[in-house]
Amino acid sequence: MKIAVDATLLTGRFSGVEKAILGLIQNLMVYARDDTILLYVSRDFDKSVLQRGGKLRRSWFRNRIKLLRIAWNQTILPLSVWMEKVDVFHAAGYVAPLWQPVPTVLSVYDCIALTHPKLCRWSNRHHYRAMLPASVHRSARVIVPTEAVKQDLIATTRVSEEKVRVVPLGVSPEFGPIVKHKLEEVRQRYELPEHFILFVGTLEPKKNVEALLKAYFAMKLDRKPPHKLVLAGRMSWGTGSVVGTIAAHQLQDDVQMLGYVPQSDMAALYCLADLFVFPSLTEGFGFPPLEAMACGTPVVASSIPALAEVLGDAARLVDPRNIGELKQAMEEIRGDESTTDKYRQAGIARARKFSGAITVQKTYAGYEEIVRERGSG
Repeated sequence: MKIAVDATLLTGRFSGVEKAILGLIQNLMVYARDDTILLYVSRDFDKSVLQRGGKLRRSWFRNRIKLLRIAWNQTILPLSVWMEKVDVFHAAGYVAPLWQPVPTVLSVYDCIALTHPKLCRWSNRHHYRAMLPASVHRSARVIVPTEAVKQDLIATTRVSEEKVRVVPLGVSPEFGPIVKHKLEEVRQRYELPEHFILFVGTLEPKKNVEALLKAYFAMKLDRKPPHKLVLAGRMSWGTGSVVGTIAAHQLQDDVQMLGYVPQSDMAALYCLADLFVFPSLTEGFGFPPLEAMACGTPVVASSIPALAEVLGDAARLVDPRNIGELKQAMEEIRGDESTTDKYRQAGIARARKFSGAITVQKTYAGYEEIVRERGSG
């Protein structure tokens, strides 16, 4: 089979969507080693992120030029796919070409632009609200990471349920126990305290970091914990409230903002933390809490549908808008060793259920399915 994947999003600093696309590609090149795999990437794509080869088809623009990428994906990309005579094309990042000359699989990781537009950047909101429904209806199959996203997609686009496949994402095998010397290297590099509570994610409104700061402040007033709060993630749009909350509550000495942390240091960062907290208002899947679980770090997370589905009872789930409930959960896990150990062991077991190998097997089965349908049609 000849498979083409749109990987033009893969440049710069990776967030959850980019990690999902990269994980798919890396596992696909192992699982489908007897197939031909074409990767459509931008001019500034760093091929060193790939563990093994693949046939690259580079565009003539850099990824950060968003309007050019959108235009290229709708014109040159489908033409190239058609000329390459591929059997199946995977549009791996929410939007597919409106002209699809070959069977197309579309990956949709969340429906936030449709269900929570105010929690999206203005440009993404309008782009996905315009293009996502059309991409969904024109594609032969749509892959989503959770049942929660599937139901959102059906409700917002009226897509046929039979077209949508739930394929959970996989946790990279690099997330797990780390040797002591590596832990100390990372602790020293970022000047991390001995005890800290960790948040990982892009600092944007949907991550609800302001609520975490307020819950931490309330806990600090009540118990004066020895733990610091560490925020790992790049600053994005709408983060003025985060900085403002830190200043208003005089938390400058208690909150450490690391900015973007390279993937190579993330496992050690999770392992060093005493507790991981993820109070998002909306998610489609949620890599960070699963990664923390894989590293043996107990997790407090939102009880929103996607996270409840992914994390199950292996995390302490709370109403993300209830500051008191968030504070209480943090105190319970931080203050009781038996509770900490319970969530640590449950988290490790839960994370093992999310494998990149399983993700690629189910994705590949979707490729075969639509190729067979086309052949019998």
